[in-house]
Amino acid sequence: MQADCFVRQYRQTTEWGVLSKDELNRIDDVAVCRIFEAGRGVFRDDDPCRGIYYVTSGLVGIRKSDPQGNSVILWRLAFPGNTLGLRPLLAGEKHRGGAEALETSTICFVSAAVVRDVLKKNPVLEHRFLQSAARALGEAEEVYFENVTQSVRTRLAHVLSIFKDHNGRTDDDGALVLELPLTWRNISALIGVRPESLSRVIRKLDEEGWAHFSGRTVVVRDFDRLMGEIGPDGRV
Repeated sequence: MQADCFVRQYRQTTEWGVLSKDELNRIDDVAVCRIFEAGRGVFRDDDPCRGIYYVTSGLVGIRKSDPQGNSVILWRLAFPGNTLGLRPLLAGEKHRGGAEALETSTICFVSAAVVRDVLKKNPVLEHRFLQSAARALGEAEEVYFENVTQSVRTRLAHVLSIFKDHNGRTDDDGALVLELPLTWRNISALIGVRPESLSRVIRKLDEEGWAHFSGRTVVVRDFDRLMGEIGPDGRV
């Protein structure tokens, strides 16, 4: 696939915005962009980090696996504009999770040798990458803290807020309509709860009129009120 889509679309809103025209052209020349159907793996847990992957469309999930190689948890999500493999590349490590397309996705790959060469010549980009890796570690800490201290209800509300910007629309009545790209089982793994626990919370929210759930479609009548009602103890 033509690599022109690689960083141009999100150049000004990501760390890639510091690339010069020549550097951008070089990456476009060597980037390999492929379409991954839903369920197809991009790389596996413990694979050597051979470069970075840039999501230009779709949705990718990072899964952690047990020692037998079984997927045990959906750790985080990568939306268009997100870069994968940055932390292990900078650290000189293997991937600590596997990446899987959760819906049809276009993902571009740039080899580690090219990335390292560009970083040597562009210290500002290197600094941006280090900042991005540090933010990712901070976000992972926040997710761990939330999963330990906050209620299932609060965690679900936060997940809905993530999808609001990517998969949300407003209907004629002003309600937020979300077409979730994940199964509820994947969402339960993402927030660290058993599927039956999540099902109970969904039923409760529906009964109380906070939101209506039908398959993967969620209609939130007053999203700001829902988020505003989340208290310091993690209850709504």
